[in-house]
Formats: sequence, structure tokens, C-alpha cells
Amino acid sequence: MTIKHRRFIHSKLCIVCGRYGVDQAHIRSISLDWNKEITGMGRKPSDVWTLPLCRNCHTEQHQMNELKFWKKHGIDPFEEAINYSLRSDCAKIRQEAKKLKEKIGNNT
Repeated sequence: MTIKHRRFIHSKLCIVCGRYGVDQAHIRSISLDWNKEITGMGRKPSDVWTLPLCRNCHTEQHQMNELKFWKKHGIDPFEEAINYSLRSDCAKIRQEAKKLKEKIGNNT
């Protein structure tokens, strides 16, 4: 658990609608491009893979196919999560995001 990063995410506006008062929404889908493994119920991904979503948008995210949700809103959740993590107040999260971004850069 990374309290500083969670506080950082909670201080942001919803990435979809711009509302204040957000949840920390974990991305559970897989992305081979971003070296993101799939995680299921009962197993949360790293906090690197979180985005700020208001309660309504977070509920919508869980009520439909996750990747279709992000596509509907024109958002690449993996890239955005890394970008938020690189700006985090938590050094551990920044370091993890930096390593992931460097790994992706070396694979292209």
C-alpha cells in the first residue's frame, strides 16, 4: 500500500468528467505494450496502475468491459497511469513508473 500515492490520486479531478471527489481506480486489464499483467478479483494491481475516477465514472468502469470503457472516453489508461505515477508524491511509485517507462522505451 502506498499511502502517499493514494493521497496524490485523491487530490486530482476525475480523468473522465473532471469532477472533484475521486476514487483510486485500479486498472485490472492486461497490456503487453506496458508490461502490465492481468489481475483479477481479490488481487489488486500495483498502485502504479491507478487513475482518479469519480464515483459515477468508477461505477461505469466496473459495469462494462474495462478496455471498452477507456476507449469510449478516448483515454489510454496505461499511459495515463504511468504519467500520474511519474508525478506522484511517493518516491516508490515514481521509481516503479520510471522503470516501466524505460523498459517500454527499450522495447520500441
